[in-house]
Amino acid sequence: MDSHEYPDHLLKSFVELSKLLLIEESIETTLDVLSQLAVSTIPGCDVASVSLLKDGYISTMGSSDPIAIEIDAIQYQTGEGPCLDAIGKKKMWFQLDDMSKDTQWPSFSRQAAGRGLESLLAFTLKVDDDVLGALNLFARAPAVFTKEDRETGAIYAGHAAIALANAQVHSKNEHLQEELHRILISKQVIGQAQGILMERDFRSAEQALGALEGRAQELRNKLEASAHEVIEATDRERAELSLPEGLMDKTVERARSEKPSQPSQG
Repeated sequence: MDSHEYPDHLLKSFVELSKLLLIEESIETTLDVLSQLAVSTIPGCDVASVSLLKDGYISTMGSSDPIAIEIDAIQYQTGEGPCLDAIGKKKMWFQLDDMSKDTQWPSFSRQAAGRGLESLLAFTLKVDDDVLGALNLFARAPAVFTKEDRETGAIYAGHAAIALANAQVHSKNEHLQEELHRILISKQVIGQAQGILMERDFRSAEQALGALEGRAQELRNKLEASAHEVIEATDRERAELSLPEGLMDKTVERARSEKPSQPSQG
């Protein structure tokens, strides 16, 4: 299929996928949109899902219908199915026209057919050599998907993989920013506690930090938790020692009034 032959519904999907690249949605939202777009893009597709490969584990994080999550769970439980093969094998797509008669994944297909799904198409989601997951398309009638559907699905899967990779990069950047922010806050807390110990106990910077580390080890806790403990204890001490509001002014006034006047010179 040449680019000038793309049907209108596929071109519209490209536009929606481009929006995902621009607005930088979360991975979960991206996968839901990819699943919903697949249903409207591939003729005959009733249900779609996206299985994500992460740290060696496969899970369904996006779907157009709850039944897709249930069907994918059958694959994970039985250890067989198009999604697993699309991720684990070199072939880029798998098709079944009648799951009730399937012998390739008999345990999975029998249970999927029992839930009213008969046809499937599964595509590998891949960017360069990096396999991200699989796009799973299901239809309730047998022999629904055609050669044109496979071509359209393959093109859609290629663009969907790019959108997914973009969402993953965005998610990593967000996590990195959150971690950097947490580290900065932690350093500020530790620095504040270190300063308190230096002032209160006349310690050097190294001695104060060593005291915090020792307390953290004693409590089997993190250094930041030990620092929070010092700060909170100091705040409580200051609150207990502080004079009631207005008392300090009255005390100063009384001291000034009772102060003997200095004899005038001259």
